[in-house]
Amino acid sequence: MTNTVKQRLCGGTFFTLFLRARKPLRGANKYYTGTPEPYSEPIALFALSKVIVPDWQNIFVYADSTVSGNTSEYKTCKNEGGSIYPFGDGTALRHSMRELKKTILP
Repeated sequence: MTNTVKQRLCGGTFFTLFLRARKPLRGANKYYTGTPEPYSEPIALFALSKVIVPDWQNIFVYADSTVSGNTSEYKTCKNEGGSIYPFGDGTALRHSMRELKKTILP
């Protein structure tokens, strides 16, 4: 009997690939003039979270360091988004997959 290893993509690896596909970030001059970065990593991860839980509320009520830290740890596959992101919520993931299957396979 041979051992079969199922390969899977961790969320952080997927997120890193997703970030490579985003629009280019603004330059430092725009950042220092007070124009917020619309494609930052926490905002991108929040957008992906809304795919899983569409009515999910804004995460930016948390301290910026908490959001950035959880985003960084998710990106390096150290956690499932901490207490902020819903990627570790099995019920939300199952519901999301059910809805996705309904959309793709009517």
